[in-house]
Amino acid sequence: MKFPNIKIVFILLLIIISIGVFVFVFNLYHYPKGYNPVQIVSVKVIPDDPHVNDLLDFNVTFQNLGYPPIYYIGGCGPEMTYFILSNNTKTIGASGCMCPIEPTAKSLSQNEAVSAVTSFCTSDRQLVTKPGQYVANVTVHWSTKPSMYLENSTFTLFKLNITK
Repeated sequence: MKFPNIKIVFILLLIIISIGVFVFVFNLYHYPKGYNPVQIVSVKVIPDDPHVNDLLDFNVTFQNLGYPPIYYIGGCGPEMTYFILSNNTKTIGASGCMCPIEPTAKSLSQNEAVSAVTSFCTSDRQLVTKPGQYVANVTVHWSTKPSMYLENSTFTLFKLNITK
């Protein structure tokens, strides 16, 4: 029985392994588990100088740092939510109002950034009942597919100073 040349077998094995690594690592439409291509660039609270019992909203700018596009819900969509990490809050549920802009899946290309504001139609809002320093968890929801289901999220913690 004649065996194939060991050099040819070794070269073929290297080629197969290289192709497998290339397809897995450099797949342009796949993010490895734990990698988050979305970065929150800036957060602003609305109103600028929040006081006790003000209903709070947030304006968030986020950016896609990955190669393939990501998708978020434009219009009156639920792409951004927040909650304040405190018991000194009161939550006002989303009003379920009629939005003048139809929610649609919008794409965000590599290095492109967009701003979003919490929507009282689709997101719960909070007010703080006592003055002091607080932390809000502000979250952007996004997807790797053009869909109304946003399976991924990116969050940041934002410090608030609530005055009387």
